[in-house]
Amino acid sequence: MMAAKTGSKASCPVYGAMCDLPDNQLPSTAHVIHFYAKRQSELPKTTLSSKIITDVAISAMGIWIKAGIPTDTLQRNEQKIETLQCELRNVLKKKGEQKKNSIEHLSAEGKKLFDIAACHCEQFDFCTYPKDRKVPPAERTFLEDQRPNRKMVIRTIDKQASEALRKKRIRTEKREQYYSKVAKLDEGPSTSLNHSSIEKYIGDSDSSNSDSASEDIYENEESAITAKNLMPLSTLSSAGCSRMLQH
Repeated sequence: MMAAKTGSKASCPVYGAMCDLPDNQLPSTAHVIHFYAKRQSELPKTTLSSKIITDVAISAMGIWIKAGIPTDTLQRNEQKIETLQCELRNVLKKKGEQKKNSIEHLSAEGKKLFDIAACHCEQFDFCTYPKDRKVPPAERTFLEDQRPNRKMVIRTIDKQASEALRKKRIRTEKREQYYSKVAKLDEGPSTSLNHSSIEKYIGDSDSSNSDSASEDIYENEESAITAKNLMPLSTLSSAGCSRMLQH
């Protein structure tokens, strides 16, 4: 990301100064770019941009998960961040009036929600997504506010709901990996896809991941909290998002 220096901080001509992700709202596009710049400044110059993108995507997803809203997969969210970086680079390459207009447009877009919800329905009552991708009824008003207005804030945390959502994500990604693996077995003995074998595979992940890095996030929360209180999730490990399929 190209940036101009303002004092001790780097400032993007489109999105402004780098900073952390917000701790009381779902991040906007500008927040994500700000955080990318911050992580880039903190890591060695030899760090691959793909590594930074992964760190940013995991942190952003963590806020959504703690808000109780299912998200797209890590890979899809990484692609979204990479696209934002490409758009920014292209704008900064332009000249004159065209550059000025493009910066104004991109700056306005940056105020919008970095929407990585698994469900993209505008009317939740008619949502056709699978159950594990639907927005919970209790969180719909909040998400509706965050998409256009962004006036509401997250004050508290529902630990039980967050843990259930984390396990759903693990099961979903395990199921996707299972089908992907089987689809690649073009040669050799035929493989039978059945519900019991899939559930046995993805079911093991719930117990085997109980000691993963992502689990530590919830264990470190205050035990007295009863509703939802957003906490920074920059330390979330990608190990908690997916695990390689084993035979």
